[in-house]
Amino acid sequence: MNRKGPEMGRTGTTGRAPNRLLRRSKAWIFAATLSGILWMPSLAQACAVCFSGRSDETRAAFVSTTAFMTFLPMLLIGGAIWWFRRRVLAMQEAERERALKLVRSD
Repeated sequence: MNRKGPEMGRTGTTGRAPNRLLRRSKAWIFAATLSGILWMPSLAQACAVCFSGRSDETRAAFVSTTAFMTFLPMLLIGGAIWWFRRRVLAMQEAERERALKLVRSD
């Protein structure tokens, strides 16, 4: 067999694109993506606070929604910890009562 290297196929090529072409296409993809990212917010006017937050009702809605989204997870986690602590204390109390019953029955 006349092979030129371990990765050669039937045609004698590795099946890979030349490095120059690959680098050039990566550069074009990067440039297109970067320009798209830089132009998109101005086209979409994506800042909801800047354009619609001028009235007091809208501002109040943003503040109340932010407060809700901030405190809800804290309340949920705090409630779970409170429930778990209460459950552990109840189980400890039940274990103490069971131990007292065993001592009294002897």
